Amino acid sequence: AASELSAAGIIKQADLWQRARIGAHHNRPAVVRSAILLAAPDSLPFVNDAIGNPAAFLAHRDTATNPARRALVPLALTRLASSDFGQAAQQLRGQWAGQMDRADQDWVWGSIGRWAAIRRSDDAISHFRQVRDERNLHGEHLEWKVRTALRHGDWVQVGRSIQAMPPAMQQN
Repeated sequence: AASELSAAGIIKQADLWQRARIGAHHNRPAVVRSAILLAAPDSLPFVNDAIGNPAAFLAHRDTATNPARRALVPLALTRLASSDFGQAAQQLRGQWAGQMDRADQDWVWGSIGRWAAIRRSDDAISHFRQVRDERNLHGEHLEWKVRTALRHGDWVQVGRSIQAMPPAMQQN
């Protein structure tokens, strides 16, 4: 059913990629695979490596040059952030920043900031400050961004992040 909806244009590519990002965010490889199957079937053979061993996937010599592998870089960086947010930040600042669009970079910075905040790192605020457009973040990213800004007394960031939240989330 989803493949017919995707083929008919009812489910957009952006929605499929968002589903894949959320699946990576929650470490749900099956969700990632189902979204990638429709959004970028050529990338499907590489999903398990990108999600299961993101550091090795990112270090693989073909990841930067093979479009099917390169499409999964934001997902791999999202997973890497969960185990080593410092390494994910270093990789994003390094070779991957120029190869990802701004929305993907914002998503990954949100993931890095979230994991840094969960671990109470003072670096969390600087990672969140790399985000240019809060609309590219997931609700959980925004919640952790607000917590981090509160912890650092950054009231401008608190207000900006709350404004970016859906109305129901703003009430919490």
